[in-house]
Amino acid sequence: MAVVRQSILVDVPRPFAYAHWLAPARYPDFMRDVAEIRASENYWRWEFRDPKDEPFTASLNVAKEEWAIRWETSEGPWRALDVTFGQLAGPSTWIVCSAEIEIPPAGAAVSSLESVVRRTRRWLADFQTMVEERWLAGDRQDAALGPDSLGCPQPERSG
Repeated sequence: MAVVRQSILVDVPRPFAYAHWLAPARYPDFMRDVAEIRASENYWRWEFRDPKDEPFTASLNVAKEEWAIRWETSEGPWRALDVTFGQLAGPSTWIVCSAEIEIPPAGAAVSSLESVVRRTRRWLADFQTMVEERWLAGDRQDAALGPDSLGCPQPERSG
């Protein structure tokens, strides 16, 4: 088993970033390779755009008091994905994404790990772009995120 860890700083409050990670309808917006996630209370079914990427079902564990999300599966090479959210000074959030990967036979191990590193790095960079653009645009309400999106302050309206 190998662990790939990537992190990124996003300039939005922690509740806003966290809620976007809890909204499966938003995943295709920042995970280009994810076609759809069908969510039930405790399980998410991940479907990918590339037919080589096998769909899988993962159990979901949300630790709201710890600002953490964890998915676990026994299908495919991904075994677990942890995402944690640390509040920094001001409206910034430090997001750490850790992926546990089943190591394939020796010849494919390096390319498999490089692929996971690229994928998680891209997911975080695209997430940063999406969530910061939404925050700067004053978009604090979103049907995919729920009513009154996350207790985040509404922007001042001139008028």
